[in-house]
Amino acid sequence: MKETAHLRITAQEAKELYLSGLFTTHAYLYLLVRALRWIHINNVQEFCQEWGIHERAFYRAKAILISRGYVEETINNPFDLHCPVEEEETP
Repeated sequence: MKETAHLRITAQEAKELYLSGLFTTHAYLYLLVRALRWIHINNVQEFCQEWGIHERAFYRAKAILISRGYVEETINNPFDLHCPVEEEETP
């Protein structure tokens, strides 16, 4: 049986909910990565301004998500954030 997501959220909806205080920074950053699929960050300061995140909070959240395996980082200067690719199990 194929599982279907129960909640689909856009990046803009996640931003509004984060700014209202509903999400922690790491939950918000995770939702952004999931909603946008792949985040290419040229300038952290500009990214943080656009999405309403304090820079220190961004770096803490990024570290938490990477250490827990929710997000992977590709460093190419700038860097990319994306969710790990899950391989389908074969019977």
